[in-house]
Amino acid sequence: MLTRSLLRAAAKTSPAGDDDDRLAAIVNADASQLRWALDAGLGPMMYRLVEESRSRAPQALESVLLSAELTARVRHGARVQTTLDVLDICATVGTPAILLKGISISEQCYPRPHERAMTDIDVLVPEHAGPAVETEAVNLGYERGPPIMGPNSHHGEPLVHPTLRTKIEIHTALFQLDSRLRVGKLFDPDSVRRQAVPTEFHGRPVLRLSTELQLAYIASYWVNNLSAQPMDQSFLTPLFDTVSLLRTAGPGIDWERLLASLDNELATAALYMLLSYLCQQQHISVPDYVLAALQQRQRIVGATERRILLSMVDRHLVGGRRFEWFNSWHLWQNLLEPGSHSAKLLKLPWRIAFPPAYAHRFDAVAQGRRLVRWITR
Repeated sequence: MLTRSLLRAAAKTSPAGDDDDRLAAIVNADASQLRWALDAGLGPMMYRLVEESRSRAPQALESVLLSAELTARVRHGARVQTTLDVLDICATVGTPAILLKGISISEQCYPRPHERAMTDIDVLVPEHAGPAVETEAVNLGYERGPPIMGPNSHHGEPLVHPTLRTKIEIHTALFQLDSRLRVGKLFDPDSVRRQAVPTEFHGRPVLRLSTELQLAYIASYWVNNLSAQPMDQSFLTPLFDTVSLLRTAGPGIDWERLLASLDNELATAALYMLLSYLCQQQHISVPDYVLAALQQRQRIVGATERRILLSMVDRHLVGGRRFEWFNSWHLWQNLLEPGSHSAKLLKLPWRIAFPPAYAHRFDAVAQGRRLVRWITR
């Protein structure tokens, strides 16, 4: 399987001298697997692996990968310039800035920063400074996107560079106000800022999340997105982020500190799911007591929920087989709710047929249209 082979390469768990096997996985991938990996932003990584191998790939494939490589280089350069703008704005306003997600981890943990797929540039600032940073960006020529954020949003409307077309999201928190992930101190904005680590970004001083907090954050937004949106290629990125982070941090991760900080049950369950899958596939290894502690400290994910959801990850996300029966997030949302494991499983068919989030779930006409959409997929 192509994506699994790429995860092994990212984690460097493949045997030494395995270049030919990695090349074979890329060359022999069928069209749908290759397209899935390319759409996930893995083209630059595949290009590097092909270039490092002792053999050559077909010219047509090399051309496709070279195109992905060059495009990613240009886009990352534009994002770097935009990030420097944001950091300069924050310095002008006099507020600290914490880099989040792709723009942070790409420069920290990836062999070449442009190999990390991303869309928006995410920066965290104190809540009181958010409006001033956005106003200063608009004064510099950045354009406000159309209003799409709800009243509980944790970041402002996207700001778009007029020529580079890069997007900035100015966060004032890591998750929206009504999220279950806001319970406890783990992702409390003040707590996050206290744990931020001083670093540099292309010569500018900047803050980043600690390795331990970043690992919890990756797992949490991965599960949060899977529970709210149809599964697509972008949800592969947190898997690559995790193996890259663990490969880079190595024995430097303070697992005791991480476990002690986990006062949010959903975040604990999310980290348990993410690490369980990657350990199960032998992409990473973590101390046995860590997985045991994560399992024991949450009551959301039991054996059955874990088996169902991780099989979806392996077959449909990593395997690239589109989930077509119904919206994949129904399973994630319902199985990751608190409550009795058996009750969740018993209610699952009903809640898939009549999703609580649908305003017209008992309307015969609305359900008829939904059925037609499902049949004609």
